[in-house]
Amino acid sequence: MRPHWIFPVGISSLGLLQAVAVPDFTVVALPDTQNYSDEFPAQYSAQTQWIADNVAAENIKFVTHLGDFVDNHDDDRQWDNADAAMLTLDGAGVPWGGIHGNHDFLYGAGADDFTGSRYRALFGPARFAGKPWYRGSSPSELSNYQVIDVGGGYEILFLHINLETPAAELSWAQGVLNANRDKPVFVSTHRYLQDAEDYTSGVPLVASGRFPQFWYTFEPLYRPDGIASEVFFNTFVKANRNIFLVHCGHFHEEYRQTSTNNFGLAVHEILADFQDDPNGGDGWLRLLRFRPDADEVFVRTFSPTRNGGAGEFRTSGESQFLLNVDLDAYVLPPQTSLLRFQQGSAGYAGTVDTWVNEASKGSSYGSAGGIVVDNDVSNNVFFSDERGNGLLRFEGIFLGAPVYEGDPAPAAIPPGATISSATLTINVTDDNDSPIYDEDIFLHRAAGPWSEASTWDSLGGGIPGPGLGAFVPEFDERLAGVWRLRFICTGCLCRL
Repeated sequence: MRPHWIFPVGISSLGLLQAVAVPDFTVVALPDTQNYSDEFPAQYSAQTQWIADNVAAENIKFVTHLGDFVDNHDDDRQWDNADAAMLTLDGAGVPWGGIHGNHDFLYGAGADDFTGSRYRALFGPARFAGKPWYRGSSPSELSNYQVIDVGGGYEILFLHINLETPAAELSWAQGVLNANRDKPVFVSTHRYLQDAEDYTSGVPLVASGRFPQFWYTFEPLYRPDGIASEVFFNTFVKANRNIFLVHCGHFHEEYRQTSTNNFGLAVHEILADFQDDPNGGDGWLRLLRFRPDADEVFVRTFSPTRNGGAGEFRTSGESQFLLNVDLDAYVLPPQTSLLRFQQGSAGYAGTVDTWVNEASKGSSYGSAGGIVVDNDVSNNVFFSDERGNGLLRFEGIFLGAPVYEGDPAPAAIPPGATISSATLTINVTDDNDSPIYDEDIFLHRAAGPWSEASTWDSLGGGIPGPGLGAFVPEFDERLAGVWRLRFICTGCLCRL
């Protein structure tokens, strides 16, 4: 009856990953090199040459470029300079990955290039053909990921996600993470954080952190199909257990903050961009020193060109700091089996879903072909009108559990099994009828009983029980497409 709801559950009898002996190692982050490619190519070359020369001394395992390889996307000279600098890493056998920034497809005499043709030609998947650590790119070739053995067989996944992450890119990225739950994930993206306090000399219009909606009034989304930073965090970063760090560039400052994901784990968010410094950025790069035995990452900021070429560290609190990171806490053991509960598939018939309508408080919709979750079911352009709340439950997925509506699953979860992950797949249809109001969809556990015959009035105001239950992931109603949300759902209420 509801074939669009899919609920795969990973079952594992294993415990946490066994600890392995992993020596200290370094990951290098290269912030915006656009000015180097344009006017100071020697700075760029010095950065990558220093990395190549210090692979052994620093035990450098990976280099991530944070976007804006060039300043003007249609200037071949700038791309040639960027290519020459990155070839130094290729020649030294240093694994690396990167993302394109706004300057890599905007700015120049020619038309804007949202396909990133020059970026893809030089830094797309063809460049990394035959590299076992390069695991693939998105269909647009503007996002990519790498899996690096950092020692003792311990692997970290580095995910480079397209600027402002269109829905199709985010769906691809979610698939990558779904297939790699046993690896901690380091995310690189371009525009994500801003440092309003420092940038405006202590008189900010907004607080520092992820770009708020207010900021986009002055610096709109660069991609017409892009999403805002808060949406990216709430729908993707926060909902994935194995993301432990997000690093970005773009904004001309240094900043960091720590947030909490849906699993109670810290997510470290870091900004670094030095393009306002002399000589196009003075060669500053980031050295993230992982110390697995101590469960920490020591972040340093270093320039190989300062101090007469002898090198120099930048040691302020924003440039040098310690992060507490227990990598094992972010991973899940390999799944020993995967059960898939989809209405009408393999005999499963236990999906219960409906929605309740504030505009028609006595109506029930249990026999409808989908559910409506809307802040304005009347589609008023200027006002938030009557709401629609959705309700969803999967029954009969546990062996021996009572079934209230529908039939038990033929392949139910056995007693004593450990559920290592659960994913709800939702097919979202775009609805952007009231842009004035927040259109994020919030999912909560339902705190009281309900059935497919429930109405707005029978639930006492559209919500079953005494109030909203525990919060689970949110996503943006405006992003049409297929969303895969990781959590364990035992009767949820969707609301705006």
